[in-house]
Amino acid sequence: MTDVSRSHKRCLVHGMLAVLMLVAASLRPVDAATLAYLPALPVSNQPLRLSLYDVVPHSGFLVGPHAAKVEGQNIRVEGCIGSGGFAAPGDYTAHVTVAPLPPGEYVFQYYRTFCGRFVPPFQLMGTWTVTVSAPPPGQPAVPMPPSEAYQYWHAGFDHYFFTVNDEEKLAIETGQFVGWERIAPYNSTASAFRFGMFSDASDERTPVCRFFTERFAPRSSHFYAIGQDECDLVRSNEDWNLEGVVGYAYPPAVDGSCARGVPLYRLYNRGRSGAPNHRYTIDRLVRAEMIRRGWQPEGAGVGVVACVPNADR
Repeated sequence: MTDVSRSHKRCLVHGMLAVLMLVAASLRPVDAATLAYLPALPVSNQPLRLSLYDVVPHSGFLVGPHAAKVEGQNIRVEGCIGSGGFAAPGDYTAHVTVAPLPPGEYVFQYYRTFCGRFVPPFQLMGTWTVTVSAPPPGQPAVPMPPSEAYQYWHAGFDHYFFTVNDEEKLAIETGQFVGWERIAPYNSTASAFRFGMFSDASDERTPVCRFFTERFAPRSSHFYAIGQDECDLVRSNEDWNLEGVVGYAYPPAVDGSCARGVPLYRLYNRGRSGAPNHRYTIDRLVRAEMIRRGWQPEGAGVGVVACVPNADR
């Protein structure tokens, strides 16, 4: 047998094994995944952090975004994972936080698919019943944790975009919005340049408002206004539509320094793509590269628009 025929035979065998793995995965029984949560005794004045553990017939994949949808007493968690190839079975843990729930009994269901442009239907991986109780007298409420930003790039437009909305992340990464590629975070451990938004308001935090425009069709653009004054200014421009407040941040000092949080840099493309676009980053090297490419820094000091949490999990 020649080396070519041996190689061809090995490819056929590997291909058959891959198909068998996929068939086995599709036939897995319901409740194959495992659910854990904190606090271990859920109470109605605290967020519920879910940890979903499962084993899949793939390894070398990334855990994609996961989102929880609350509909009455039913909580549907959807998520995707991205495979890096066929190999020995691997395990993963996905995390998602649910806002405080009223006391009662809830049914949690976990549906999973693969990330990508063409994805199979969501498959039910597990069903669990969780009871949420009233908090003991005097127990303080716990705020929602910061929401993490996922950053994307559109090669056709050379536009950048970020979102802290879990459902929006999942929609992008399961092919509902074509052309967008995630550029950060790359994986669950590369946390140095991951940022987010505070979920709750406070006297010292300022709102972050998201706007959208189609004024420059076929390109569209989003803009994040930082602080009430900038929110009001952009809202007065009829070309931009307010989508809502997506989070909160601390304002930077005049020199761009941050007493709390890390500096968030904003850079403007000067409309060179035919539409305005901004990139937001906490990475000084990314900031320097964008300036080298002709993007204009905006904000206090060297171009800091907000002080945000570093999303190190």
